[in-house]
Amino acid sequence: MIDQAQSTGTAKSSGSANETFKHSFSLWFWGSISAATLMHFLVFAFWPSMQVVADSVDTRETEVVTPPVWASLDITFRTREQLIAQRG
Repeated sequence: MIDQAQSTGTAKSSGSANETFKHSFSLWFWGSISAATLMHFLVFAFWPSMQVVADSVDTRETEVVTPPVWASLDITFRTREQLIAQRG
């Protein structure tokens, strides 16, 4: 069966604000994607170029420091029962 609104070429009323939003979402989405693409292109194309200026290079050697004695201790996780057994 052919809908009367479609055959006359008039738009069919959607009924609720939610349905109107759902139908307009695609247009807003692709419009936003296009606008963001254009904006990024313009920023990257016309933004002044930036360069890093190296005034001086640090050529000092790194000093090696030996770790303290406690850093080399064997630290393992033990259960409560293992700790009690170790004390007794």
